[in-house]
Amino acid sequence: MRFLGVPNMGADQFVIIGGKAVEGAVYVADYFPGTDTAENKRFVEAYRKRYNRVPDNGAALGYTAVRIAAAAIKAAGNNPTHDAIREALTKTRDLPVILGRGKFSFDTDRGAQYQGVIMTVKDGKFIPLE
Repeated sequence: MRFLGVPNMGADQFVIIGGKAVEGAVYVADYFPGTDTAENKRFVEAYRKRYNRVPDNGAALGYTAVRIAAAAIKAAGNNPTHDAIREALTKTRDLPVILGRGKFSFDTDRGAQYQGVIMTVKDGKFIPLE
């Protein structure tokens, strides 16, 4: 039997508790710490230095949320207002991020748009599914 699931399956505890039973599990991840981009490498290094471990999905989502907010505040001008920031957020398109395939946009209904990464458990490690 193969497990199919959600981003939370990417938590270290899933493999620690599941052991060999979770080998081959497949899930969609918002984030993969091994993504080979300069921004992700900086994030992983800083996170590891501060917390002495590799960042997980939640850490990446939080970091990305702050980056999106900062980009909107910057785009809202020198004296940003609530309305200007909200307007800047609605115009967010292809913002470089560490999530998924590296680009983030909001759609017309304010939904988050980015590609997830399909992951699997192989030899007790999380790796992108080929």
